[in-house]
Amino acid sequence: MSLRHLGHSWREVEAFLSKIGGMTARTSHKWSNIVVNNDFDEFTKDERRGKRGDSFWDFHPDLELEAKQFVYEECSKKEASFTAETLARFIDKRFYEVNDIKKVDPGKKSRTHTAAEFSVNDFGMKLGTRCPVDKIDFIDEKNQKRTIECYADDGNSKGLLALTYELNVFVPKKIEISKN
Repeated sequence: MSLRHLGHSWREVEAFLSKIGGMTARTSHKWSNIVVNNDFDEFTKDERRGKRGDSFWDFHPDLELEAKQFVYEECSKKEASFTAETLARFIDKRFYEVNDIKKVDPGKKSRTHTAAEFSVNDFGMKLGTRCPVDKIDFIDEKNQKRTIECYADDGNSKGLLALTYELNVFVPKKIEISKN
């Protein structure tokens, strides 16, 4: 697709892929036919060391057939709006329907035990500047829960450098933050 986008003809792309041993249009067509029309096992066993364990489809063969039908119908449409995400959403929705499971909205889960990710950019560099949280809870290298307060007793934030020292993060010795 990239070569076609750069203005090369279909025949030039096909010749190039044949020269370097890439997957040509004929090979792609062969394998897409095998996936859509034949047994998926034939697709997975060809020099791929076979099956290593039970797959999702082994437990949900009806859902596999529905997914294949969905892909076939979506790919048959003239509009080019089908994506892997569309398929994933379809499989997810049908999985919950088939198994009669109520899906929990991730936005409604309890936030008491969830971890939040912070960037260094979220914290002010100098003393007394912004700090997005009052304290940082974390598990140290000895697997002990620790808490570091982000603000000093006077109410000002400790600053990024002080927090890095308390978190035992390596900071090169030449790093200094001026107080002004």
